[in-house]
Amino acid sequence: MQDKIDRINAEILKDQIALEDLEIDHQKKLKALEEEYNLLEEDFYRIRTIFEQSAESAHYDADYFNNPNGLATFYKALGDFSEAAETKFFEDRNQLTQKEEAILTDFSRKKGLLEEELNQKYYQRKRYFEEAES
Repeated sequence: MQDKIDRINAEILKDQIALEDLEIDHQKKLKALEEEYNLLEEDFYRIRTIFEQSAESAHYDADYFNNPNGLATFYKALGDFSEAAETKFFEDRNQLTQKEEAILTDFSRKKGLLEEELNQKYYQRKRYFEEAES
């Protein structure tokens, strides 16, 4: 009987380690995802700053060269490009959100399976102890 208890204890320990490894892996994935979000936002705000600087420069050039039509054309092009960049930003962010949901779903599923297996082994060990006592 002691042999059975030792084996189930070893299996429980193995499952507990697997659960901890799953948690660590999950945290690493979330950290990497957070970095992706941060880089995406940094890029977006960097591009937005460039747009703002370009607009200021174009306004100065239009005043200097007295060319308001050139400024209107520039602002139209800048607006189109800015809209496209913003659309791309939101599409990329939505993809990251979907990736995050997939990571969370996968983690929950795997964790649930491991915990269920672990609970079964705890129950089995309890039965072994009860058998050994009788």
